[in-house]
Amino acid sequence: ATFIENGKIVEKPNSTKFSNEFYTDKMIDFIKTSQENNNKPFFAYLAFQVAHSPFMAPHENVEKYDKIYSVGWDKIREQRFEKQKELGFWPSNMTDPGRLPPNESWDSLTDDEKAYAARVLAVHAAGIEDMDKNIGRVIQYLKDTGQYDNTFILFTSDNGSSEPFEISDFRYASGVNLTQGKQFVPTINNTLSNLGNQTSDFNYGAWGSYVAASPLSGYKTSFYEGGTRPPLLIKAPQTSSASSSPSNNTNTTLVKSFVYVTDITPTILEIANVSHPTSYQGHDVHALMGKSLKPLLDGTVEVIHPANEAIPAELFNQTTVR
Repeated sequence: ATFIENGKIVEKPNSTKFSNEFYTDKMIDFIKTSQENNNKPFFAYLAFQVAHSPFMAPHENVEKYDKIYSVGWDKIREQRFEKQKELGFWPSNMTDPGRLPPNESWDSLTDDEKAYAARVLAVHAAGIEDMDKNIGRVIQYLKDTGQYDNTFILFTSDNGSSEPFEISDFRYASGVNLTQGKQFVPTINNTLSNLGNQTSDFNYGAWGSYVAASPLSGYKTSFYEGGTRPPLLIKAPQTSSASSSPSNNTNTTLVKSFVYVTDITPTILEIANVSHPTSYQGHDVHALMGKSLKPLLDGTVEVIHPANEAIPAELFNQTTVR
């Protein structure tokens, strides 16, 4: 991986440190420096790549999840779906809608195939846990410096699950640096015990999204909900009427109203009391897409996008209209 800071290539200070920790160290340092220099409001965009292929994670975290996923993807999908119903995501009497395309049964795999699949899912989960831990470091820093209550925090993901094919089926494009590529490929070690380490290079195939996107269908690159419906978590600032209690507040609200990715920018701008520009350096700026979610967060409306509003999208020459 190549890391760039302010237009210059930089080395990681610790070659064994995972990017989750590296990015988080940098972000906390950026926030600290910003506050020391001007004490103005800040915008921070912390983009982890941990859920993306290739999957890697601290080895000490993997073993715990290996035991969990060894029960098989059918059981894990069932458990997650039931937990989601318990949390109110779906009606309590809803049954698993099944998956398109259908997934093969866990019991049809050989013991070696089961062990490999369980370890792949375990590494993915361990990486996510490590990301969560590092998000917690940023939140704890904001609390320690008295900035948490007044900070708007939004968490989401760019798309559902991972690619619908395994990396072993992927061919490096001709535009990739072939010198480095030729040096790297022979070093790959995807043996069971090495999965998740620096010399491994793998992800899950379509079968992984069967677990990750439960109970939805499809995967990344598809317009199935499993490829387009990621989580969205929001903590409103205390100055908003949506958050009237301090940082020890643990109340959560499940909002089922449809929102779209283009709604994020107008939401941030309204909360920050920033106007969207109409021009930049003599050029017209495209009209802002999406709608602010602040009325939804404040509880003054229940719907941002009415049922008769057409929302089109395109992805890899696939098109949809909602």
